[in-house]
Amino acid sequence: MTPTLEQVDGISIDFIRGEAENLSTDDFAREYLCVYRPSRLAHVIDPDLWHGLPPFVPSGDVVLAVDATRDRDAAAVVAAGVAEDYVAIEIVAQRPGVDWLAAYLTDVAVRQSATVVIDAYGPVANLIAPLERAGVNVLAIKVGEVVAAAQTLADLVTTKRLAHLPDPRFTPEAVGRRMIGERWAFSRKGEADISPMIAASYAAWAVEEELLGVPTIH
Repeated sequence: MTPTLEQVDGISIDFIRGEAENLSTDDFAREYLCVYRPSRLAHVIDPDLWHGLPPFVPSGDVVLAVDATRDRDAAAVVAAGVAEDYVAIEIVAQRPGVDWLAAYLTDVAVRQSATVVIDAYGPVANLIAPLERAGVNVLAIKVGEVVAAAQTLADLVTTKRLAHLPDPRFTPEAVGRRMIGERWAFSRKGEADISPMIAASYAAWAVEEELLGVPTIH
């Protein structure tokens, strides 16, 4: 509220009327009524759209992507590929901790001749060097690509070009956004483990960039 309303050296009712005309409803409620309304963009990915996507799995060549929680107490590996006219994603592994990742990714990536996408500044960036030494083709992505990946996954959902099996480990309702300049990436805030969603964004982005089976040099 505004305790100085119509007080000496305070705010006039005419000023408040002007603010009400010029500010959005949400901004006015926050600034002058101390009422916070949750953002209408709270859901970066619409859960209803997500759960209505077709249940296909990747076929043929795949790309793998990995992500972990901020404190590295769990990690997920997601595969992505093409299924009919869709980009199809699938969680192929999610386990506690991160100690299992190097051996698992080396085995699967070598057998599948698959590229592994990792955030070069993310929770499991330390895997890049040992995976490369093991002969795995690693695509280490940086901030611009992380941002593009988040927006790619969101767009694929909106345009209904994404496919996935029903899997409760995918939690679109828990995904928030964090601004990076004028663009945004997925937010890790909150208690939910969104590492499968983040890994899915990396993998889906790689498919959209036509990086399936393409050697990368970094």
